[in-house]
Amino acid sequence: MNIKKDGATQQLIQLQQKILHYKAELRKYKRLSQEFKKKLSSYSEKEKTDQKTFHPIESQRNNDPLASARAHFTYSTFLPDPEEEDQEILVKGHFYITNTGSGNLNHPIIGFRIKPVNAAKISGKIATIGGKEESVLYSSNEEWQHLHENWMEKSRKKGEYWLRPIHCTEITPNETLSFSSFDLRINPSNLRGHIIIEGFAFFDEIKQGVPAINHISFYL
Repeated sequence: MNIKKDGATQQLIQLQQKILHYKAELRKYKRLSQEFKKKLSSYSEKEKTDQKTFHPIESQRNNDPLASARAHFTYSTFLPDPEEEDQEILVKGHFYITNTGSGNLNHPIIGFRIKPVNAAKISGKIATIGGKEESVLYSSNEEWQHLHENWMEKSRKKGEYWLRPIHCTEITPNETLSFSSFDLRINPSNLRGHIIIEGFAFFDEIKQGVPAINHISFYL
């Protein structure tokens, strides 16, 4: 009889211990649930703030015009007649700048760099500084102007030519500006090796510049 009572007592104690354990677990899960709700509420508030702070800016950036351009050369080389006294090599070239973006490109500037320095001289539709500006992109009166007054010194020391168009101040999307029919004259008598003429285009919107996708290049 006592054995049965002792067994029942032990079962009761075990049951009470289980109840205490489950109550402790329940309190634990309630505490975790409250912490999770607080974190969720905090995250929701932060998300609302982020939406107010960042989404309009992203939308504005997405609506900003894309500034993009492509520049390239086309050219033909005319070799001198071996029987003629003048052995100068003539390169007849065109330099094209196309607006490939969605917004206007303002105040275009082009630059040519000749390597080695003094290997060639560039001439073309270039006016003296002080010419009158027009607002026409394509014109039979296409005319360019040296950017610097000391352009001769720059070309002699660095082999660089910097030009801006007089006949236009901007290139609209999908339009092309050209420095057409320029002459590149090379006297090969004192030159040997690789001659390169590089081209670049700059705008208010692309101050770092756009290098031409090709260059004028040949060996002597």
